[in-house]
Amino acid sequence: MSFWYVRFFPLLFILEDVHLIGSHWPLETTFPTVCGHEGAGVVAVIGNGVTHLKIGDRVGIKWLNSACGRCEYCLQTYEGQCPDAKFTGFSLNGTFQEYAIGNAEYVAQIPENVPLAAATAVLCAGVTVYKGIKEANPGAGQWIAILGAAGGLGHLAIQYAKACGLQVLAIDTGESADKLCINLGADQFINYKTSIDVAVDVKGITKGGAHIVLVVASGNAYTQAISFLRPKGVLIALGLAPNTIIESDLFWHVLNGYTIKGSLTGNRKDTDEALAFVARGIVKVSYNILPFSSLPKVLDDLKQSKVVGRVVLDISK
Repeated sequence: MSFWYVRFFPLLFILEDVHLIGSHWPLETTFPTVCGHEGAGVVAVIGNGVTHLKIGDRVGIKWLNSACGRCEYCLQTYEGQCPDAKFTGFSLNGTFQEYAIGNAEYVAQIPENVPLAAATAVLCAGVTVYKGIKEANPGAGQWIAILGAAGGLGHLAIQYAKACGLQVLAIDTGESADKLCINLGADQFINYKTSIDVAVDVKGITKGGAHIVLVVASGNAYTQAISFLRPKGVLIALGLAPNTIIESDLFWHVLNGYTIKGSLTGNRKDTDEALAFVARGIVKVSYNILPFSSLPKVLDDLKQSKVVGRVVLDISK
């Protein structure tokens, strides 16, 4: 039996949990269910046959809980597309509980110098944006435009993009968003609410358009995203806003050779790499730790886009 129980201390609450609770996605949701996409804690019980873990190890359960390991997608390292993939908080009970069960082969082992709360944010947001950047096959010095750059995923995307040698154009709005993004390493910032024409500004700053556009914002961000690309540019879709359609004029799409790619989440190697950047101090996670009893308020704040950074809930309070 390759399963183990984890006792959680911090766990993350994210917008995807709001979509799950509200049945916003075109996927069948079975209720009752325990929400929670990821969490970090220590191993409490180990199943038979597990030799690489011991009681007390610092570990995390990820959104991608397990996959078959044998299909064509798993063999190409695209475990998220495995037909038999299991997802925490969706197809399996999630992490909004003191103890949860996970597949030992898919455990994320957390470096000793990474706080559990920070690791929790990396297990979903961090690995998601890092994998998205890798999917674009970036080249050193290329421009990446990040839509939703000051948010929970965006603030991590800025740092992972810089770590990959990219020039970062952060696009967002809100009080102090520009200072936050620049302090995190963004080379330029555009406030989309005060810009007369965001596409013109993007092409001016990047001298022809971004090589990569990473969308981690709401559905409205996809409306203009393709117009930010330079010829042969790549749009990486990460934000899973319900009822959102990406439209592109076929003539210009073909003429300019645009690529649109969806990226769900990373595999086990991606997760280890994403955590390693944090362990080395290259990527820093912005988060607030709140008691689990504050869950109803956090839910309302997420619905109203009032949450800055990541909210980590302490299951013991």
